[in-house]
Amino acid sequence: MNIHKQFHYKTKTLPIHIDSFGHVNNSSYLVLYEEARWDILNQGNWEVDKIQQEKIGPVLLNVNLSFKRELKLGDDIIIKSQLKEIKNKKVVMFYQEIITEHNELASTALFEIGLFDLNKRKLINITDEWLSVLGARRDV
Repeated sequence: MNIHKQFHYKTKTLPIHIDSFGHVNNSSYLVLYEEARWDILNQGNWEVDKIQQEKIGPVLLNVNLSFKRELKLGDDIIIKSQLKEIKNKKVVMFYQEIITEHNELASTALFEIGLFDLNKRKLINITDEWLSVLGARRDV
């Protein structure tokens, strides 16, 4: 059982997400997942201004994305997000899933995320502040 905080982000699929098949385009899933992660950062006061001022922010290192169910235009969805693992001193594993209004799993994604120093142009050690924004504790 994961004891880190789970975040919920409610949204709706828009015309910009839809492809010629009439369902959400594969690349739009990444956009939707990113919207949910930015919502978490904003809730934790880790906004763009802070990143630009402090020159430190999260970067994606890897993603494993799975499609389970078709999403169409206007679908109401919930994106659930949760830190799954502190992989090492520089990388966390962050899990997200998209749930339909009928409580069906539409997609899952597992992201490897690091904290990037924009001045040094390299990953830095994860900070307690950043873990707190992600709803995590280092001691678990």
